[in-house]
Amino acid sequence: MEEKYTLAIFLRSRWASVACALVALVLLWFSAGFLGVSDDGRMMLAGLAGFLLAMGYGADYLRQRAFYRQLLDACRNMQGPSQLSAWVQEPEFPEGRIAFQLLERMESQAIAQISQVQRQSQDYRSYIELWVHETKMPLAAAQLIAQRLQGADKLEIARQLDRLQGQVDQALYYARSTSLTNDYVIRSLPLAAVCREAVKRNARLLIEQGVAPQVKVDGDVVVQSDEPWLLFILGQLLTNAAQYGAKTVVLSSKEVEPGTPRGHTRLEVRDDGWGIPAQDVPRVFERGFTGGNGRSRGGATGMGLYLIAMMAERMGIGVQVASEEGAGTRFLLDFPHS
Repeated sequence: MEEKYTLAIFLRSRWASVACALVALVLLWFSAGFLGVSDDGRMMLAGLAGFLLAMGYGADYLRQRAFYRQLLDACRNMQGPSQLSAWVQEPEFPEGRIAFQLLERMESQAIAQISQVQRQSQDYRSYIELWVHETKMPLAAAQLIAQRLQGADKLEIARQLDRLQGQVDQALYYARSTSLTNDYVIRSLPLAAVCREAVKRNARLLIEQGVAPQVKVDGDVVVQSDEPWLLFILGQLLTNAAQYGAKTVVLSSKEVEPGTPRGHTRLEVRDDGWGIPAQDVPRVFERGFTGGNGRSRGGATGMGLYLIAMMAERMGIGVQVASEEGAGTRFLLDFPHS
């Protein structure tokens, strides 16, 4: 709970000078009487001295109160340390100037540290993107070579290369999703076409796992999103369904509260896989959380659903999960109409 700078606080901070002023008034009273000044004269002198002291303390209090009010307003409203100078003006009293100079120095150091972190983040992101670019070329070559192979190992090698491709894409999208700049472009997309493309890109895994995908989205349904990011999200959901026991995955859409400010298009990705244990459902979007299914299966990183939640939030898409262990899982993606 924040404390306001009241007159009582001001006087307590100056108790020594206030006590000395009161002693001085008492001495003035008795000294004037000793010098033969009448009671009315002493009253007038003491009143005048008390008035001047009160005026001095009052002016000092008002100046300090204005400064501390600015500090409190800055703490409540500013979004970062770089905005301090926009909220607080340098005061006139000495203690305030010292505090203001210290705050300015802290602001400069904070801005320098933020700039350094931003540069490091940008350098790291650039390195990841370069690494992904360099990795994709030999990976694509290996996939072409695998297509010419014969025998039982061909499918296994192709599956492992697809898995490696998925991990490389995940690293790229993670680096982009944590960037301070926007690496996505929101535009109108035909939802059915995007869903079919996501199924096509993951066809090998779905076929190998015996998963039958169904796209039940009308061709005229349009949503606002970034196509590469949305394809990545749908790819992660399809991959998870295939890896966790699903034999059927259905992608369907419907309009929710059309014609209202809350109107949106809901895309449902429903599978009949193992389902998620009830105690794991609230945590599935946490970074690095693998849950009981991930630990029993092995190889899970806990990053796929975390990236889905992060990317959906950046694009303004709502994401929800509903699951029952042994009965499958439903992921809901809500695309606002506005």
